[in-house]
Amino acid sequence: DVVRILVGPLDSASVNEMVADLTERGIEATKELSEVLGRKTGSNAYFLAQYMEALQRQGLFVFNFRSNRWEWDLEQIESRTDVSDNVVGLLLGKIHGMAPDVQQVLMLASCLGFVFEVDALERIVISEGLMEFDDALAKREMPPRPENTSEKEKDSPAPCNDIKKSIRDTAEAEMRVRFRRAVEEAVKENLIEEAAAKFKFLHDRVQQ
Repeated sequence: DVVRILVGPLDSASVNEMVADLTERGIEATKELSEVLGRKTGSNAYFLAQYMEALQRQGLFVFNFRSNRWEWDLEQIESRTDVSDNVVGLLLGKIHGMAPDVQQVLMLASCLGFVFEVDALERIVISEGLMEFDDALAKREMPPRPENTSEKEKDSPAPCNDIKKSIRDTAEAEMRVRFRRAVEEAVKENLIEEAAAKFKFLHDRVQQ
């Protein structure tokens, strides 16, 4: 039987506990901050973590090495307009700021479903050539022809086929490396995660 578990927003106490845990500060020290963050993220645990990460990137949430603790300016966090109060906008801004390869992988993965097989996705990307490839670069990286190659051999179909195969193999190898790096970056940024032999999006809004 399939059991569906509905997970609603966190209550204020849970939000404060989560913020206190992430900042390694006491719940009294983070109470006002957690109230602001709760409002901005709808008290959604995933969005809360993403929002705090965005604040850190924008310098509104910093670690003071002198005092050895996280510090923040509550008024700036509450008043800044360039940090979206809309959690969907927050995720979109994060994704749009990532490398084109990562965006491409996420877009293609979303077509396969909330849970997807990364090997199947890789085969699609490679076979269809869905990542831009520098053909001139592949030609430059090809091994030079032997000096004793005759003009007849140069003009024969076989060498031409070998050249095309070499370019294709180089392109596939490059795409495979770039694909794996893009997947690793998406995992690192908490957009997807590995689940058993498959991968899944960490939130349905990321897939959307």
